[in-house]
Amino acid sequence: MALQQAIPYLADEETMAWRFYLDAKLSEFCLAYQAGLVIDIFEYATLQDCKKEMETFPLIKAGLMEVT
Repeated sequence: MALQQAIPYLADEETMAWRFYLDAKLSEFCLAYQAGLVIDIFEYATLQDCKKEMETFPLIKAGLMEVT
C-alpha cells in the first residue's frame, strides 16, 4: 500500500485504534521497518470475535490491509 492511498483513512483508523485501546481490546500497536507491516495485539475471547472487529477498521474495509 502506498502512503498516498492510506491518507484519506488515517484519521478514522487512528480514532478507532485509540477507542479499541481505551476499551482494553488493543494492548499493543507496532509499526515495523518493513513497509506495509503492522503488528497489533488484540485481546479477545475468540479469534473469530477479534477478526470480526478488526474488519471494521477503515484500511481493512478499503482493502488496503488484510486480517491474518
